[in-house]
Amino acid sequence: MNIIEALSDRNLFGGLSVFHDLTTWRPWLGFISAVYGLPLSPEDQRIFCQHTGRSVYTPRPGGYPETVACIGRQSGKTRIAGTILGYEAIRPAESDGTSLYAVCTTGEPSCGAEQEMGFSVARNIVSENLLMVNFMAPMRFRIGLIVAVFSLFALPA
Repeated sequence: MNIIEALSDRNLFGGLSVFHDLTTWRPWLGFISAVYGLPLSPEDQRIFCQHTGRSVYTPRPGGYPETVACIGRQSGKTRIAGTILGYEAIRPAESDGTSLYAVCTTGEPSCGAEQEMGFSVARNIVSENLLMVNFMAPMRFRIGLIVAVFSLFALPA
């Protein structure tokens, strides 16, 4: 299941009231699809090319390992960041049994409140679904770095 399907699924992220109607999230869905290398609608391809300076959208296999989005206030970026963090945390376990962790950091002290909101959103998104979450409260370091870690355990069927 890809992240767009998870956002549409009422048993996963689509079960959250904020994602019941994805109509207003259309630009974000295009952005997330591009980040994960998923197909885009013709309109999303146009927007992608407009904002990246590329003439054509060619999905990168596996998506992009890093992404930067310069977004204004009240645009949903914290909810989307929390959703991406939550999605990454619930992806299938490694075949070798390696534990999964979702780590989110910020090095900008002025982003502390927003970052903490992102941790909260991710924690709520994951814990309201099919997993038990062991959430370590964000650690703040004197240099301004903030780190939070989630460890996940599947609920028994």
